[in-house]
Amino acid sequence: MAGAGFELGTDPEAARQTCEQAGNTWTAPNKGRATCSGAAVDLGFRADVAIKFCSSKACIVTVHHRPESEWTSMLSELKGKLTAKYGAPTETDAKIPAGCRTEAEFVDCLTTQNVRLSFSWSWPTGERVILSIGKAEPESDAAIRIDYTRPVRKVAANASAL
Repeated sequence: MAGAGFELGTDPEAARQTCEQAGNTWTAPNKGRATCSGAAVDLGFRADVAIKFCSSKACIVTVHHRPESEWTSMLSELKGKLTAKYGAPTETDAKIPAGCRTEAEFVDCLTTQNVRLSFSWSWPTGERVILSIGKAEPESDAAIRIDYTRPVRKVAANASAL
């Protein structure tokens, strides 16, 4: 599975090359995390990409987009495209309070954390795609995010070999 042109399971060097070959800037501020200033493929909108590495393999690719306007239209379009590709979401958390229903109210509610919507698709392999809108953390900006995740297989000791 890939997100924004970055393959889950790839190593940091391959991810860096993918980023830079697309003409973007790669930043690795600390071990296990890196960012690319843009997607490696054309998404149809501007986005930054963050990659988390687990056991030296890309385990989470996050597409981060902050629309200048029409947040609800962009969310609806992305949800429609992901649904067309992966089927209906397996989980939905989409409650919009009464005072957050117009576009202006909605954007205000995103910045005050009154609204956070989430749609996710998951598979028996443990892979997931999560589309969310809102603040990921209190100090972060409101944004539309698409997280592509793959669980890291844990290495277990073979008791019979010990």
